[in-house]
Amino acid sequence: MNNRFFLKEDLDKIQIKDLETNYTLCILLKEVPEFHKVCFYLPITAKHVGHKGISGIMAITGRRINDYHPDIANLVINENNQYIEVGAGLGEFSFKVSKLCKKMPIIIDPVDYCTLYNLLYYSKILDLDETYEKKIDLFIERCEKIINNYGVKLINLSLSDALEKMPELENLADVVVENFGPSYYPHTENEDISTEKAKKLVYSLEKRLLKQNGMLIIK
Repeated sequence: MNNRFFLKEDLDKIQIKDLETNYTLCILLKEVPEFHKVCFYLPITAKHVGHKGISGIMAITGRRINDYHPDIANLVINENNQYIEVGAGLGEFSFKVSKLCKKMPIIIDPVDYCTLYNLLYYSKILDLDETYEKKIDLFIERCEKIINNYGVKLINLSLSDALEKMPELENLADVVVENFGPSYYPHTENEDISTEKAKKLVYSLEKRLLKQNGMLIIK
């Protein structure tokens, strides 16, 4: 018996909560967008209105490249460029880049990837359809690569903390992408200012990552 995880099974979803970190793995057994079939939820500051207008909840997904905004999904990758993905979660973009580029892509995300890994690994006790098992195995593999900096370099900090503690990030990237990252959850960068000011803060921080003629794609 594992006292760290709380398992709840319903007809249309399965939830596994890590009682130490409050992360929840949610496996949806109904018709939903592909990137929501296996995803994570994390409580954040109550004044933030995030996922589907629900206050205080942040979603962490593992989007396929085609589930990103078209401006990101269809981006032509230059093998010589330095790419940074902000708020990547377990999305495919940086893994796609790692196969095509000479420079290792950088992920800036404060997500607890060890907890994601533990939740996914614990879910292997479930009797799931092959489709879900393959997705969980893929996400476990991505967690392992991110944690071990295999093909991608993780900076496991918020955007503001990353720039403060690692000044070498300034003007480093040719391309910075963000898809439902801190611009969607701006109070994760600063809880004490208005949503509008928090979004402007995120934008200014992401601009600081770019070279003079770099490209910023926020969706």
